[in-house]
Amino acid sequence: PVSVEHDATYCIDGPICSGSGASPAGSLCPVKGDAAIADCHSYLASYTGGESCVLPVDATCQVIKTGAWGCVIPGYPTPAPTTYEHATPAPT
Repeated sequence: PVSVEHDATYCIDGPICSGSGASPAGSLCPVKGDAAIADCHSYLASYTGGESCVLPVDATCQVIKTGAWGCVIPGYPTPAPTTYEHATPAPT
């Protein structure tokens, strides 16, 4: 099984994307149409209703926030602090 960052867990054959360093130990990730085997939740990009998650696009192998290699949905917004151009004045 392989987890996709900010998504569910999928089952694939072959050397999965993993490891740390300049290049991954494996490079395979789930592809569009793969059904999740675990960790399917309604707030995920792959959620299709009920208890079903199906990957909407091919996941890619890249360095994730921990510094390790992992599978990621390309273009999926990752949680980050909201930044504002101008601070909201506090009441006085």
